[in-house]
This record gives sequence, C-alpha cells and structure tokens, in this order.
Amino acid sequence: MKKKAIPKILIVCTLLLTITGCSEKIKSKKEVNKETPGENTAVINNENEEDTIFYVDDIEDLHLDEEFKISNYYIRNKVTGLNHYYIDANNVLWGTGRNSYLQMGLINEDDINNLEPIYYDVKIAENVIHVDCSVNGYFMIYLTDTGELYGVGANLNGVLCEPVNADDMLNPWMNLVSQPKLLMEDVVYARSGRESITVLKEDGSVWWWGQFLSTSLTKQTQSHMENQQPQLMLEDAIYAVCGDIGAAAITKNGELYTWGCNTWGQCGVACGPDDYIRNAVKAADNVKIVWLEDIGFETTNLKWTEDIIMDYNDHYEYNTFIQTRDGALMACGIGLGKEKKVAEIYEDMEEEKSSIYSSEFLSISISEKPSKQSLQ
Repeated sequence: MKKKAIPKILIVCTLLLTITGCSEKIKSKKEVNKETPGENTAVINNENEEDTIFYVDDIEDLHLDEEFKISNYYIRNKVTGLNHYYIDANNVLWGTGRNSYLQMGLINEDDINNLEPIYYDVKIAENVIHVDCSVNGYFMIYLTDTGELYGVGANLNGVLCEPVNADDMLNPWMNLVSQPKLLMEDVVYARSGRESITVLKEDGSVWWWGQFLSTSLTKQTQSHMENQQPQLMLEDAIYAVCGDIGAAAITKNGELYTWGCNTWGQCGVACGPDDYIRNAVKAADNVKIVWLEDIGFETTNLKWTEDIIMDYNDHYEYNTFIQTRDGALMACGIGLGKEKKVAEIYEDMEEEKSSIYSSEFLSISISEKPSKQSLQ
C-alpha cells in the first residue's frame, strides 16, 4: 500500500540495497572490528569482506552483548513523520504532532482529517512502560505496568478491535477509536506495524491481527493478508515483533517463526506460489533476537517538528535480521545471496523489479550511520 502523502512533511525514504555474493551461514560469534568506515561509526561482524553492511541508528540500543531480557526492548521514545510519543521518568505517556485520526486520544472533531499539528505535549496515560505506533500515524498502542494493552486512532481492518467498515482503508478517519481502548490483557510485549499489531502474552501465546499489504509482489491478486480479529499464531514464545508487511516470534528454545510477505524470501523460507506466508513457519534455530525492516527499538531523535525530515537510510522493507544466541548477526531477503527473481511493483505505475535475494539467513555486518541527523 502506498503510504499517505503528508503535506508540509518531507519524508526521504531511501532503501539501501547492497548486493553481495555471500552465501555461507555463520555459526560462531564474530568480533567487533575496531576500524571505522566512516565518521562516528563502529562495524560489528565485519571479519569477512564479503559481508553486506546494514546501517543502524544506535548500536548500543540493540543490547547485543547482553542476555535476552524483554524489558531491554521496550520502546519509551517513538518518533515518526507525524508524531512523537514518549514515556517520562514517572511512566507517563505523552504525545505531540498530528491528531488527524485522534491517535493521541485527544477528542477534537476539528482535528479529524486535519493535518494541522498540535505543538504542545498531550498527556495520554499513566503507568505506561512501552509505546509503539503505525508509521503512517493511523493508530498508537501502549502497554501498562499491569500488562494491559491499549490502542487509539484509526480502526483499519479492525486493528483496534472494533467493527470494520467497508471503506476504512480509503477513508481511515471514518472509523476512529477516539479514546484509548483496552485491546488485550496479560500482555508482556506488543509491536505495531503500519496496519497491524503483534502481541506476546504472559502464557507465551503470540497473536496477530490487522493487515499486511505489500506493493512488491509476483501476483497482484495476492495483494494482502489480513485478520480482522486477533489470531493465535504461535505458543511457547518469549518474543514477538511486527513490521509493516511481516511479523516474527521466537520460542523459549530459540526457534524463529515468521509470517507475512515473502516476495523476496524475507521470511527466511523458500518463496512459493503465494507471496504471503499466512501461518507461522519455522525459519531458523538458536535465535536470540529478531528485527524486521529496521534494526533497532528506540528512536534516537528526541524532538519532533512540523517540517521534520525522516531519515530512512536504515530502513530495509524486504529484509529480516537476527542475532543468534552465540552472537552472530544474520539477515535474509533482498540484496543478499544468489537467488534471483523478477517481481512487480504495484504503486502509481506498474513496473518490474529484478534483484538477487536470499531465503536463508546469511552473515552480515552492521554499522551506525555515518552521520546522525540532528533535530535541534
């Protein structure tokens, strides 16, 4: 789905696709290379010159050298092109920016479908430990210290657990949840995609609902994957994550399961006649943590402005990344390996895209972006 164009915001979205011939899985931990390829950068896993380097915003935010702990991955600061949400030291959730879908829980009918931002911080909720939101600003979710997951904003495809209207996708402001709504209890962790949510509960069950819609497909007739009600995807899990067009979860014994768009093998399994993996499938073993599309958790940008310029040089829409329990960094998807295919890009104009890809996880290196954008 093409993202909604927002006047007054310049969104620079550059997909870095470095192509190599690397095809061997890494089974042992790699060391940090002290040589830096650019200003203020550090490269990890760079023993093999053939490793593809992917950019990250902040390596320290990844907790690579620490044991798995779910609280390491809570998001307390989230900045998009439309909003800034943050949790203060007293666990109060605040928001600023657009309220065009009432995504800040501030009821003002004049805000609906209105791009004029709110310039002051709005208090949204107390006792909050984690926040996430749709990159398009459609909705926001937050988790309390008692395990309650709330959501507010546009109810696309029932993502906020309200009845669905036929024209929600074309007119998201016509089906709004104007006050934070309790979506699920006994929640340990939750992540938002562009139009969907993945939830991990205390009992280890993983739930997903909403919609994945990719514009890079082999068949336009398979344009999307959706569930309008929470669907049980996996059990016995310790972690789960949601991207814009895919999701993943890790079990207690380190098995990685994925589902969603697999046009470029980004689910870590062979591409098939359907561009979507519609049920969770095992993709790897011995996995500590997984990232979809972006390698990171927190947003390091601390300020939001009306004319913010978002830097997407570390966004990889068709890649999945993992760190194994022995420390190796790996990835699958477009720009890796030796498999090759042609897919259609369905946006304003239909065109073909040809690229190499890997449906298996291969060794990679990561580096902080050469320069960090200042929003002061």
